[in-house]
Amino acid sequence: MNMDAQLPIDAQIRMNLARYFAGEMTLDEFENWFVPATWDIERRGNPAAESLAADVLFALSQGTLSAEWAARIARIARIATIATNTL
Repeated sequence: MNMDAQLPIDAQIRMNLARYFAGEMTLDEFENWFVPATWDIERRGNPAAESLAADVLFALSQGTLSAEWAARIARIARIATIATNTL
């Protein structure tokens, strides 16, 4: 069993984005992982992961999955995590 699969899906998304930007995964490999991993994400009850997945999907559809985009998403994810933890 892949140990990454035991992590929450939002952590898996961030980890695989980091792998992609580090050159450890191609864009095709990232997409091949991302699509099935997030197919029914709304059923998992993780709003932060849903939002992150939607942002990644939008970037993929626009062809804008870049390091600059990843930095922006990372900032948004940190803000969302802080906001969620303070509720």
